[in-house]
Order: sequence, then structure tokens, then C-alpha cells
Amino acid sequence: MLRASIVALSLAWPALLWGAGEAPPSAAEATGDGQQAKAAEGTPSVANPAPDAPVAKAPEEAAQAPPPAKPPDPAGATAEAPAPVAMPAEAAATRVSATAAPSPAPAPAAATEATTKPVPAAAVAPATSPSATPAPAVATKPEEAATLAEYFGHKPPLSLSATAEYRQPAIVDQDPANDLMMLYDFSLTHRPEKGVSVFLTFGLQQRFVAEGSESGWLFKDVALGAGYSHKIPLSGLNVSFLAQQKLALAYSLRAWLPTSRASINQDLHAAPEARASVGIPVLPDWISLSLDLRAQYRFHQYAERVGGDPLNRFVLFLAPALEAEVLKLGSWGNVVVQADVNWGWVNRYPPRSSLESAASGRSTWAQDYGWDLGVAYQPKPWAEIAFSVQQGAPVLRDGVVNVDPLDRDETELVLDLSLTF
Repeated sequence: MLRASIVALSLAWPALLWGAGEAPPSAAEATGDGQQAKAAEGTPSVANPAPDAPVAKAPEEAAQAPPPAKPPDPAGATAEAPAPVAMPAEAAATRVSATAAPSPAPAPAAATEATTKPVPAAAVAPATSPSATPAPAVATKPEEAATLAEYFGHKPPLSLSATAEYRQPAIVDQDPANDLMMLYDFSLTHRPEKGVSVFLTFGLQQRFVAEGSESGWLFKDVALGAGYSHKIPLSGLNVSFLAQQKLALAYSLRAWLPTSRASINQDLHAAPEARASVGIPVLPDWISLSLDLRAQYRFHQYAERVGGDPLNRFVLFLAPALEAEVLKLGSWGNVVVQADVNWGWVNRYPPRSSLESAASGRSTWAQDYGWDLGVAYQPKPWAEIAFSVQQGAPVLRDGVVNVDPLDRDETELVLDLSLTF
């Protein structure tokens, strides 16, 4: 009788210790092996929940719930997976998700390949990891780069355009150095938004002959301004070859500041200027036509210089231009032929004398004309070398309208080199 009571007591003490209705833990769960085995099989657990895992049941419901079914072996094997290596209970309690970091004691390869789901690379190396680096921005293709910096994969906040221009008369005399000239123009541009630009332009003029006490280098006027450009589709026109083309429009406002010798001598305060241009393809991918219009007002301290003509007040400029890509060399660039004619109208300050003739050279209005014909080679979108023949002259000569568009003494040869950094 005493022996039967001892046997019954030994069978009943686990239930008294863990509570009625709750099964005692197995030896594997008591040592943490059960948690590691579940992680190796891909079964959700408290430390490694699945995204769609149900809410954990109460101890009473867990005791009555049937054990989870073992996932099928994708390879069709029926052999049991080898038991995982034992892990202390403390490590099992603090173990992180199996999809976030590898286990300190991984399960054998056979069990992992049979039961573990593939883990995305983003889950293995989260973006918040100290060793993780953000993906680099997509760089502009070299053939599409508009600046030299973009060609090498950089996008600085400012772009610098530089132009070196050599000019000489078509017919030179015995002392040609007096007529030779170099012009250097620079433009710093910032584009905060697409189509919007803020710019600063400045330049230098180099003369090859200078007086003994002076340098051949002179400053040009400085300009500050802003511009906006956009394109309008031409799909609404009933012209088949223009249906896929766009009309290019550009507007800008700038203010010229007196830093050149001529502007300082004329006591110029400022010269605000408005400019608009439009470009349209006449024959797509071959010939395009553009129109440039400028209007400028010059603020001078005095209306005229002593013994000289009245100073310019309003300046209007109109220049239609034609451009044709005559040769496409693929990766070697393009060859472009450019031609334009231009007209300028100058409104001067009223003279002090009321005896000025409307036909004289000191009249209130004066008109200029000019033309330009050249060829340009563009090896890249950010580089250009051009050679052109240009002419410009006033319409009135000694008070008489005298226009000679082929006057060799007023014709110049110009060589330009432009780079955009």
C-alpha cells in the first residue's frame, strides 16, 4: 500500500508544480532546444514571429490545442532531421529573429535546406545596419552629359561656361596688332529647379597693343540675371513631321553693371535687359530656326559727353538664325552650319541742341545691321569649336543711308572655343 502511494505521488507532482490543465515542458524545451528547433524549421515563435502569425493562445488553450503539423519535406524525404545542437535557455530567450541575423549555432544543412524559406537580401542586411551604404544615385550617361562635370559622373550645384574668342579683320594692314583682339567670357549658372537658372556673367578683353603705362587686359561689363526655359509640344498642329517635335522657349532678365572702361567713362549706373528666344525645328533632326529678341535700357548719369554724341538710352536687337546639322559622326560628335542676320535699333538721349537734323548721324534714332556665317564642330554637348565670318556696320554713314553687306573693311574672322564645366 505504501509503495502504491509513492508511485502515485511521483506521477502527480509535475501537475501540481506546473498547474492543472498545463502540460510540463519537455526536456528539449527546458534546455532551450525546442526554441532553436522551431527557428531551424521556420516555425513562428515568440522571438521570431511570422508576419501573419495568429495571436498567441492562453496556457489553457495551448494545452488543448493539437501539436502543429510538421511541414512537408519538399524533397520528398521521410527521414527525421537531425536534432539541433543544444543552446542555453538564456540565449534562447534573447535570440533575435532568424531573418534579421544568423543563429550563433546554425542547424545542420539538411534541416535548413528542407524546411527554411529563402530570406530576401534586404532582410539579411537592413538599411539601418552601420555597414549598409545607400545606393548611389543614377549617374548621367556620358553621351548625355551637358557639362564636363556630368561627363565624369558629378553634379555640382554650379556650372561654369567659358568661351575664348579670337577676332581679326578679314583684311589686315601693315600693323595688324592694333586690330587683333581676344575676348574671354565666363558664366556661373545655378539651376535650382528644372528650367530655372540664376547666372553671373563676366569677361575680359585682351588687346595685343597697349600704351606704355597700361596693360592690354580690360574688364568687360558684369551681368546678374535669372532665366526660365521650357518646351511646348507641337502635336496639336496638323503637320505630320512636326507632331513629335517641341517648340523651345527661353526668357531671361539681367542687369549689366559698369565694370568696363567704356561704361565707366560714360557714367553708366546700370543697364537692365530683357531677352526672349524661340526655336522651332523646320526639318526635324536636321534644320532648325530660331529668333532672338532683346530690349535694354541704359541709365547714365549724363545724357551726353562733352563734345560728343548723346548717349544710348534704348537698345533693341533682333536676330533670326538658321542652324543645320550637316554631318553626324556618332560618338565623334556633330558638325553644324550656322547663319543669322541681325538688326539693332538705338534710341539716344535727346540732345541739348534743337538744331539736330533727323538725317544726321547725331539723330535720336540710329540703326545697325549685321550677319554671321559659320561652321561649328561639337565633339560633346559640353564642348564646341566654331569658325565664322561676321560683319556689322551702321545703316547711316555721314548722314546718308549706305548699306554694304560685303564691305571687306568691316568683315571680321572669328574663332571660338567653348567649354561647359
